[in-house]
Amino acid sequence: MTKWLAWIVAMEAVLCAVLGAAVLGREGAPDVDGVADVRAPATPPAAVTAAASADAALAQASEVASQSAATSSARQAARAKYQSDDLLGVMLTGTVRWRDGTPVGGASLWAARDKQNVRGEGGPDGAFAMLRLTPGEWQLTVRADGAVDHAQALVVTDDAEQTLDVTLDRSFPVRVLAVTADGKDLTTVLRTELGLSDSLVAAGQGHAFPERFAPTDYGVVFVGDAKWHGEMNPKDGLLGTLRLAAAPPAHVALLLRHVVIEQQRVEPGHGEVRFVVALDAVKKLLGSATVRVVDATTQLPIAGARVALATSNRFGGGQPVDDEGRARVENLSPGLMVLTIDAKDREALQTTVRIEPGATLDLGTIALDKALPLAGRVVDAAGKPATAEVRWTELKWRTTPTEFVTNRGARVEADGTFSLWGTGPGRIAVSAHAPDGQVAVGVFDNPPAQPVVLQLQPGCALKITRPRDPSRTFTVTVFGPGRQPVAAITLEREHPAMLSLPAGRHAFEVHDDTGRLTQSGDVDLGAGGATLEVR
Repeated sequence: MTKWLAWIVAMEAVLCAVLGAAVLGREGAPDVDGVADVRAPATPPAAVTAAASADAALAQASEVASQSAATSSARQAARAKYQSDDLLGVMLTGTVRWRDGTPVGGASLWAARDKQNVRGEGGPDGAFAMLRLTPGEWQLTVRADGAVDHAQALVVTDDAEQTLDVTLDRSFPVRVLAVTADGKDLTTVLRTELGLSDSLVAAGQGHAFPERFAPTDYGVVFVGDAKWHGEMNPKDGLLGTLRLAAAPPAHVALLLRHVVIEQQRVEPGHGEVRFVVALDAVKKLLGSATVRVVDATTQLPIAGARVALATSNRFGGGQPVDDEGRARVENLSPGLMVLTIDAKDREALQTTVRIEPGATLDLGTIALDKALPLAGRVVDAAGKPATAEVRWTELKWRTTPTEFVTNRGARVEADGTFSLWGTGPGRIAVSAHAPDGQVAVGVFDNPPAQPVVLQLQPGCALKITRPRDPSRTFTVTVFGPGRQPVAAITLEREHPAMLSLPAGRHAFEVHDDTGRLTQSGDVDLGAGGATLEVR
């Protein structure tokens, strides 16, 4: 009981110190990406002592949580129900155990709900504590070394303190090796001889894999029900370890992005799979692309222009065009690629293209105009300057239904003004997202006939679900006034996606990975959000 009270007092002390510092004009470190950790955020000097006490108490959380069933919580005695002004929120305690009842040490817990995320860490004896939960339905994920990932719905009631026990199943490790016919490390050979930077990965499941899955713009595709632990720098053929969700027999596949290079059946009692792959077999899967870059006015080649094709997790590099403005990029892994073309004092092209195995993609002639920044302002509902993150997509480069490329951001000044870089003449979709969840979207001509103003309003969540079919990819495009696209997202996996948009009726279209229109209609967004079910 004493340890439990000490833990509560320490946590309350940390929060009081942080609030006190905020009153004095100092604030602690914000949560990263909106994630609330179980431990208190970084605190100012006035709260260092309290933070140290809290960290020490958290280290004993497992022992404390296991005693909670036999003792009454001090918090419950003071207030049995959740209060919205309680910074600790709902407290969830419990244990994580193996199927045989023994504790799971060092488990990681993650609870997600709308834009809220809460993390937790289990102690050596399996006990855990999570703070800052709120009443409602959450999705809880629990992970641990040697365990199959566990996911479940978590319904949090309005009780101030609640308990939950989680049972994990052990996984079955299989070492995966990939070598050439002469015994060399396959990853090393692909990098040195072909310049291939995309990683080979392994996937596992109970039944055989198809030859390929839906294409992705990421460097790898996540399929099967096994957990993959790749080697950072593969050598001697060891690609990594695959932890199967169930004991063999099972199937293990070696993949280059969405394409299955080879697969094998793992028999009971076998803890290793060795893939022997001919280099020519990989070469046949690689594609290439050609393009010519010219000036939009003179149609002459642009000296110094650079062309890059890369997965969405690997930007940079590229190669220069020749004297005729031409470039040919070889040995591209199959799937979706982000095409980037840059030149001094010119607008920058950025869009998504698809590379087919063994084929050459002719991008034709790309004409770049002079750079023309688009300037505008972000304001709140009252028309006053507001802070937000501004992103944009130039619609003239989006010639097929692809996801908006939104890795570029613009700084918003104190007076609400911003200037988009790398833009040129044409229509541009711009969005602004404020820290408090407010949002604004718009499509503007560049140069604009009227001042560009993005007025923030409460964001409404559009949840998008899709079928559990790894062979299909869907791109959802949402339209604003005048049926101009204001958002587009690609769903590559079965997990739901989320868009934040202003309230109102929005038209939408759904295309599959071949570009075929599979669904269209309207969705009404209100304060409670809406769900779009892709069929």
